[in-house]
Amino acid sequence: MILSRKNLFHFYPWAWWLIAVAMPWAIAISNLAIVLLMLVWLIDARWDEKWKRLKAATLVFPFFIFYGIYAVGLIYSDDLISGFNGIGRKIPIFLLPLIAATGPTLETSFIDRIKRGFAYSCFVVVVVSLVTGIIQLLMYGPYTNNLGTAESHYYTLHSAASLLWLHFSYIQVVRWGDLHPTYISMYLLLAIFFLAGEEIGERKLGLVKMIAILVMIGFVGLLASRIAVLAFVATALYWMVSDAMTGKIKRVVYFFFGALAFGTLVWFNPVARFRVVEEPLSTPISIDKNTTEWNSVNYRLLEWRGAWSVICKNPILGVGTGDGNQTLKKFYSNYNASTTSIDYDAHNQYLQTWLETGLFGLAFLLLCLFLPWVRSISQTTDISFIIIFSSMCLTESVLNRQKGIIFFSFFFALLLSTKKSVS
Repeated sequence: MILSRKNLFHFYPWAWWLIAVAMPWAIAISNLAIVLLMLVWLIDARWDEKWKRLKAATLVFPFFIFYGIYAVGLIYSDDLISGFNGIGRKIPIFLLPLIAATGPTLETSFIDRIKRGFAYSCFVVVVVSLVTGIIQLLMYGPYTNNLGTAESHYYTLHSAASLLWLHFSYIQVVRWGDLHPTYISMYLLLAIFFLAGEEIGERKLGLVKMIAILVMIGFVGLLASRIAVLAFVATALYWMVSDAMTGKIKRVVYFFFGALAFGTLVWFNPVARFRVVEEPLSTPISIDKNTTEWNSVNYRLLEWRGAWSVICKNPILGVGTGDGNQTLKKFYSNYNASTTSIDYDAHNQYLQTWLETGLFGLAFLLLCLFLPWVRSISQTTDISFIIIFSSMCLTESVLNRQKGIIFFSFFFALLLSTKKSVS
């Protein structure tokens, strides 16, 4: 029988692999892959064994409690529709760690295959993006409506720059798949460090791997996400220090020159230089009621001020699971005439969680992020994932988007399920 226990046992790890490969693409594909994994887990049954495994998997309980805190937040939420939608999107935070903890354990070698599948899937997304960009360029010419209200400022500083930079940078280069530059940058950074963490084996495979790493590094430079640049630098520094301490000097040199090449590309690309360096330096570091000119930098200051204002009034329990964005919208509408139509979240996951679920939610978010690191993680690539994700949370409400939720849930579940043998 196709659905026999033996066949399910063999298919189970490939269901995890399928989620990893689907993740960089359309969210509907990722959701279908998760449903498939859940069906395999349910049909496998063996509930007594699952219960025993669950009781032993103490590191997954913070994820269950974190999701439960969001569910409890519905009790005092005024906007139940938004609340239930949010809870629905966050189901993977509960489901994937549960399946990882109670399903058949995955061999370390297969987890490496899953990471490799994710990395090369990300590489294919980059290739498709560049090819699509070239086709669009040949058919319609360069697309330049890329930087929103900041585009006039960009033209002032870079009037002589080729329009091709705008066509192949930031939002436009991934617009074909409705991908968010910051989120795809987060995926690519992890893919880069997954491949970098593997030993170079057979020469041709090593060459393919090197090409994939270099192309993805270059593409992150084209995406021009400020926080991705900082996350790359932080993770590369961690690798260099770690490798230096273990005597892997050759890899330290590789990372140093890789980081140097990345910084050079960011500076050479006028769109990236504008977003990462020039726009932040030309924007006042404070805002007040008289501020009327907004860009992506001082919008963050406004969002953080609004979130903190809400938190100060509701520090312990927050405002409720469905009410976070509504309370922020109310803050914007009362700030000044230029912000009345703004409808942004906090653009900081720590603040977003705190304002929605209070100190309890924030505490368990931090526990989910850092307890595995403290308790059991030694692989450099796994620590890289934590550095990248926790860095991205500084300027994005990552768990407000399905792409961020699946990324968070999947790799933490995979990380906590790592074993050296199949039980």
